[in-house]
Amino acid sequence: MLPLTHDTSLSLSCFNQDILPHIEVLLYMDADSLFLGPVYDVWSHFHQMNSSQMAALSIESEDLNSAWYGRFARHPYYGKTGLNSGVMLMNLTRMREFGWGNYLGPILKEFKTKMVFGDQDIINIIFYYHPETLLVFPCRFNFRTDHCRYMPNCESAMSDGVIVMHGSRAAFLSYKVPPFTLIYQAFQEYQLTQDLHEHLYLHLKNQFAALAEYLVEDARIGSCGINYETNYLSNILKVIQPLALR
Repeated sequence: MLPLTHDTSLSLSCFNQDILPHIEVLLYMDADSLFLGPVYDVWSHFHQMNSSQMAALSIESEDLNSAWYGRFARHPYYGKTGLNSGVMLMNLTRMREFGWGNYLGPILKEFKTKMVFGDQDIINIIFYYHPETLLVFPCRFNFRTDHCRYMPNCESAMSDGVIVMHGSRAAFLSYKVPPFTLIYQAFQEYQLTQDLHEHLYLHLKNQFAALAEYLVEDARIGSCGINYETNYLSNILKVIQPLALR
């Protein structure tokens, strides 16, 4: 059993290779994630893997000074900042060949009392010892409040827009970072029979325009509301436009 300091339901990410023996590759995502761009843009990282790589993840933080693992972790972790497991591409065939499941027991035995984030810590420990088996993808494919709340530190999102927004730490529900809540509510309220351009894209654009007026007054918005058309809306439009031509 994984440490109860983290939601143990998320530990499924460590057992997919055994639970799904007939599946070759899998895109695993935390339930608090939204696609703002094409699913294929994430899936395409499978084609970028070399023959030694069995998974793809983003690093935990782009900012070394604020990276949680570098400041607080009491166990090995990947690279200088650690990994975030909220969006993970898994080549289950290679994970089975690697013997992924055989590592879990020994890791728990040695590090259980030092782990905080359950499955994510296990994943970090494995890739600390086997970094050659991992492909790292840009933060725009696992964009969290850490990337913008205090200062913008996800260059790929600033230039090419967010593909997956990850509302970790209840970011979609808490109103602590309004842009995240705004996007979540827009998706929640959208009805499949409605026009995507009008009721999702334009609705969000108007909401962000109104929000921009409070950027200076409301410290909660921080850098997350800056450059919103590129960060959040550009890839939504990229998905919608081909559908409108059908």
